[in-house]
Amino acid sequence: RVNSGGFRKGGSFDDLIAAKGWVDPWPGYTKDDALGWVTDAIAACLPHAEQRGVMLLLENHWGLTTFAADMRHLIETVNSPWLAAILDMGNFLFEEDMYAAMETVAPYVWLAHAKTYPGGGSWYTLDLDYARIFRILLDAGWQGYCSIEMEGGEEASTAMPKSVALLQAAWADATK
Repeated sequence: RVNSGGFRKGGSFDDLIAAKGWVDPWPGYTKDDALGWVTDAIAACLPHAEQRGVMLLLENHWGLTTFAADMRHLIETVNSPWLAAILDMGNFLFEEDMYAAMETVAPYVWLAHAKTYPGGGSWYTLDLDYARIFRILLDAGWQGYCSIEMEGGEEASTAMPKSVALLQAAWADATK
């Protein structure tokens, strides 16, 4: 998993949520500067990943990957078969249309995190249309993997079976 990072200035996750996932650049720098640093860093890692047969996966995880267009820009700029995407289904929170954002990155997705919230989330709870998300991925040619990222407050022993059942039903709906 590759995280694009961002302009760290301290603060809490609550502050990041309040800032809609984005921290302004340091004085004298721009987002384009940071995107260049990230593409250079990923490009430097790629020969090592390829030599070892390891895919690098860029996740939509705040900072410079808060928005799908920036994530797509990073992947297309690096332009390597050894770089793909992780779609965290609950992290395009600040996009105007999270499903359109998912369509933007869907052609690059290798792994998906199906974020579920049994018992309510710590910072937020989304009512995601998992069948729609699976259809978006499948329509883009996705043949990857899906993991469950349970962020609800319920105990895992009861929450995970609920999450599995929810996602199995969504998969069945998406593939009928």
